[in-house]
Amino acid sequence: MIRLVKQVVFTGLLLMAGGQLRAQTSRTELQKAATDVAKKSSPSEQTRKLPVFIATWQRQGYGIDTSYVRMHLNVAKAFYLTNNIDKAIAYCKQVIRFYASESTAFLDPEDCLAAYYRLCYFQNEVGQLKAARETVLSGLRFGQKYPKSEWVASLYSTLAYIYNVEGDFEKAAQIGEQGAQIGQLAGDRESRVNCLFEAAKAYRSLNRVARAHQTIDQAIQIMKTSGVKDRDDASLALYYDLKATLYRRERKFDRVKEYFDKALAINISLKDTTGIANCYVDLGNYYFETRQYSQAERVLTEAARIHPALINRARALNNLGGVYWKQGQFKRGLVAYQQGIETLIPGFAGKTNVRVLPSLDAVRFCPHKDFLLSIIQDKADTWLDSAKATGSQPCFRLASDTYKLADKIIDFMRWDHTGEGSKLFWREKTRSMYERAIETAYRLKGPAQAFYFLEKSRAVMLADKLNELGARQQLTEGQIEEEQLLRRNVAQRQEELAAIPPGDRVAYSKAQTSLLDEQDKLDSFLKRLEVTNPSYYRYRYDSTTVSLARLQTYLKGRNASFVSYFAGDSAFYVLRVSKDNAQLICQKANGYTSDVKAFMALLSASGTINQRPLFARFLALGNGLYRRLLAPLQLPGGSVIVSPDGGFLPFEVLSESADHPAFAINRYAFSYAYSARLLLRESPSRSSLMAGMQGGDFLGIAPVRFAASLKQNTLNGSDGALEAIAGRFGVHTLLTHEGATRGAFQREAPHYRIIQLFTHAVANDADQEPTLYFADSTLKLSELGDGRLPATQLAVLTACKTGVGVDQRGEGVFSLARGFAALGVTSVVSTLWSVEDNVTYELTKLFYQYLDEGYEKDIALQKAKLDLAQSADLLPNQWAGLILIGDTRPLERASPWRWAAGLILVAGGSWVSTRWARRRQKLV
Repeated sequence: MIRLVKQVVFTGLLLMAGGQLRAQTSRTELQKAATDVAKKSSPSEQTRKLPVFIATWQRQGYGIDTSYVRMHLNVAKAFYLTNNIDKAIAYCKQVIRFYASESTAFLDPEDCLAAYYRLCYFQNEVGQLKAARETVLSGLRFGQKYPKSEWVASLYSTLAYIYNVEGDFEKAAQIGEQGAQIGQLAGDRESRVNCLFEAAKAYRSLNRVARAHQTIDQAIQIMKTSGVKDRDDASLALYYDLKATLYRRERKFDRVKEYFDKALAINISLKDTTGIANCYVDLGNYYFETRQYSQAERVLTEAARIHPALINRARALNNLGGVYWKQGQFKRGLVAYQQGIETLIPGFAGKTNVRVLPSLDAVRFCPHKDFLLSIIQDKADTWLDSAKATGSQPCFRLASDTYKLADKIIDFMRWDHTGEGSKLFWREKTRSMYERAIETAYRLKGPAQAFYFLEKSRAVMLADKLNELGARQQLTEGQIEEEQLLRRNVAQRQEELAAIPPGDRVAYSKAQTSLLDEQDKLDSFLKRLEVTNPSYYRYRYDSTTVSLARLQTYLKGRNASFVSYFAGDSAFYVLRVSKDNAQLICQKANGYTSDVKAFMALLSASGTINQRPLFARFLALGNGLYRRLLAPLQLPGGSVIVSPDGGFLPFEVLSESADHPAFAINRYAFSYAYSARLLLRESPSRSSLMAGMQGGDFLGIAPVRFAASLKQNTLNGSDGALEAIAGRFGVHTLLTHEGATRGAFQREAPHYRIIQLFTHAVANDADQEPTLYFADSTLKLSELGDGRLPATQLAVLTACKTGVGVDQRGEGVFSLARGFAALGVTSVVSTLWSVEDNVTYELTKLFYQYLDEGYEKDIALQKAKLDLAQSADLLPNQWAGLILIGDTRPLERASPWRWAAGLILVAGGSWVSTRWARRRQKLV
């Protein structure tokens, strides 16, 4: 009888479609009913019944337990499957809130991790990528104690996916690889191979094809050894599709077709529409690259029609637009691009008007900026080619406007990325876009537009770094201390992770999660500042470019000229700017790179050009470069500021004649700039002087001898040269011999207006990180850190190759000189090759002599070089290696009140006056 009664009650529960349960129901009966509904009912039925069970549970006061939590998880999944994602998200958030109370510590942590995973998955589905990333990071913090959980591995795969979508490929590869290790530890095959898949995608995007092959092959092997057959798993179709795209990169087209066929066969057998459409998108790219345009149009049109995912539908439309563009069907291509933009930005009103572009706000908050960039860039290219085909000036202007929007997307993406590797990847990837944009400006006869794109084609990451320094000055002391603590914590966790022995997966997992936690705290702190401190936000994300008119005003005040270069794949552009006008010149690109390489090789090889045949070769190359870089510009004599494209070239030794030395230094005083924006950056002169008043004028470093382990030659005479220079300054500190340690330099450097180093350095243009030597140890470029040198107006780095480093295309050379510029130093004297010791000492002393006489820095260096070359009859490679980068203004002189303030306390006024009179002509 009792069993019958219970059966009646249970049946009533199952039949209940809505409202509240009328009968008093026990906890056990509710648990059993909810479990049965979750297992046997359709998702739509679950969305009707499970909320009733939850409400009844609450009304009857049963409290929170595992069954109650799982009701929420199951109903969240059901709402997702019935396309009510908002409710699915709400139920997942409720589960996470359950675990916030100490009274629920007995709950199964796996359910909370499942809630985090489902929540981020649902958020990602509706394009809430930033929210999804925050959810993943919160889930990983919660999961620190459970490294063997399969949900932790799943969270890693989701995080890698998000970084891939955001275009932060370096982070995606790193997180994918780490997640695969955690998946292996947890025994979770699915999460492990998903992480490997995301890592392989990232390596493909970074063009590390061999590593991508290796990673995806590992995923395929795991699937094969698990007994999965080709036609039984949609994941293998994804992996084969990825293999096909890798072979396409390698131009191995027979393998491309083989793997596409494998992927399509699996998707067709499973009737997987999404998988079929994915294959069609990538197959369309293959047909496009092999110029099989009709086949490409067919599969891409079908992919755009059937693909359920908006992002991949947009990819298909973008590629379809490219097919039309390459066939000269410009209008059809532009229509396809517009449709792709509308797919990525719902509500975009320009679907039928190809001239319309999305607003900056719409672009800023688009979750798939890398795909949007591809569409906008291709649209700009199509406008340009249409204009070239028709001669239409309006089309050229539309191309220019579209390139400017693409440039803004690049800014937004760079600010979103955290990995330097990803930022550099996008700088190189978008370089061709800037070449096309400059070509558009050339055809429009628009030097101002060309100047804009030239500026945005270089050193923007350096500008970001300096923006960050400026933003920090808007913080309170407490905020500065908090940021420093957070950065130290991140650095400490990185060191701990690096110290873990290979194979200790548990320790590695915990350390990695801890690092993510600390990095998330730092990111959250910075994001909070952006909201609460408008000045901080304005400084940090200032992408304003210098106008051509402002540059001309700057040049007028200094009687100088400015020259900017861009060495493209198809053309070489030169922009000359004077106080009155600007001119953009287009030349053929052929031969420039090889000529520069040969010229620099002759200069940098000691003793080479003292041989007559090689000196003649040197003059011929220098004259050829002079005729390309300077002669067409007809510059007036005086100061010339050069903004190079890539590495620095010493213009001083370009020769007007191929037969005899007629070096440009005789007519021009050259200085160099990473960009006009950085050159005209608001000067920190006032803060520099104030900091100098609290510190000193001159800091000199000369180790002379080095620790035996460093294997460096003694620099005899460097201490004497340093003392001679220091005598020109008021308050100075010299770190010589055993006192010239790395630690002493790092402690003292922030407090001095001028920093002078006589030491060794190593660098090359391949993979050797630029490194400075001190008496006891070294300081690498990457170790200069995130600090700043608030007092420093000038750093003179007279060590070998301090201006040399890896040329990161689209950004510039990563040298020690750039490292000091990133710390806020506005003027840096650097070297381009291994310089001779004694000649360098004399040249440096002459440079300071002319600075002491009040000359501008570029003029002082020009006069020093001419004096030395003429007096000692030196070859160019002996005196031309030092160059000035940055601000050329004379050194500012500190107020005499600094001396008076200290001396009045000690002696009478007449002694003070005599003291000041003796020093007032010095560089103080």
